[in-house]
Amino acid sequence: MKRNFTLVGALALAFSVLPFNSANAQCKEDNNTFLTNRFFDNWFISGGVGAQGLIGEGTYRHSFKDHVTPAVSLSVGKYVAPGWAVRLKGDSWKVNTFGTGAKESMNFFNIHTDFMADLMSVFGTYKEDRIYQLMPYIGVGFARAQSGHKSFTANAGLINSFNVSKSVSINLELAIAAVSDDFNKSVYGKKYDGIVSAEVGATYYFKRRGFRKYDAEAVARAKSLNEEVNSLRGELNNKNNEIDRLNKELAAKPKTETIEVVKEVNAQSYASVLFAINSSVVKADQMLNIATAAEIIKNNPNGKYLITGYADKATGTADYNLKLSERRANAVANILVNKFGVNKDQLEVRWDGSNQQMFDNNVWNRVAIINLNANN
Repeated sequence: MKRNFTLVGALALAFSVLPFNSANAQCKEDNNTFLTNRFFDNWFISGGVGAQGLIGEGTYRHSFKDHVTPAVSLSVGKYVAPGWAVRLKGDSWKVNTFGTGAKESMNFFNIHTDFMADLMSVFGTYKEDRIYQLMPYIGVGFARAQSGHKSFTANAGLINSFNVSKSVSINLELAIAAVSDDFNKSVYGKKYDGIVSAEVGATYYFKRRGFRKYDAEAVARAKSLNEEVNSLRGELNNKNNEIDRLNKELAAKPKTETIEVVKEVNAQSYASVLFAINSSVVKADQMLNIATAAEIIKNNPNGKYLITGYADKATGTADYNLKLSERRANAVANILVNKFGVNKDQLEVRWDGSNQQMFDNNVWNRVAIINLNANN
């Protein structure tokens, strides 16, 4: 029995989870866009205890008390999108049968894969901190009785979930599993018998939970900044070509000729590194800005460059935002030094919190700005 349980469980889990592992896709939810999670995000484990009973041959001749037996369950699952989840669940203990007219106990287990929908998120707005969730589910599985009888199962149920913290919820689950008519060793010409159950349990949600919202404004700003960086790099190449041309002309002139040297003043230029709300982690799509700034800084080894961190005024207190902007500025400086080989003595780090808002767009103020105008 244990070997069968393990084999069926592994196959069902693979069938349930793998089709949904699409880390780069996006999910639409109430006109908002959310990024789908990675494989190891949004996993949970649940356990429950309760009562169950078999609906089959001869059950109508016995009292409700004769039908009730204890039930236990254990499940593991994953939210694959806001409002949608899959799980692998095992139900077990025993049920009472009445095929011979007398009450007999029969141990069994039922392992099944369920597809779950949080109605509040599917038909409303996804909220990670919602207190109550109403989740119907359907699924298929395999059951085996102590007598050796086996049956494929069709499973359905309704879960009432009450979140008591970000990581734990209390659940009330009502369920029914359809099994073949001969599962309880008695055949009366019906196609199916049923096992109904009611359980109270708890669910633990592992870390890396929830779904991140797709920030279109930040992406548009990053695209604009990348275009600006590419333009600056083009201008830099043109200036280098002009310097080479002038050097060649200078070398060709007679040495007795007086040459007037004009020092060219660079135009004001900056590199911006955007951050997510309440975060000082540099995202991958911001690395190009830092790499470009590093190239400019290393080409002028005698220059001094200023990095200033900021935070948006709409969120957080002034004290918190000041510390957050400090972490952002230091994060950019560390990448310049440790990843791109910039001399740390060329960098000066400052932070201004939310005291000064550099942009009208609130999202753009979650930024660290590198001043690329060298102070020689």
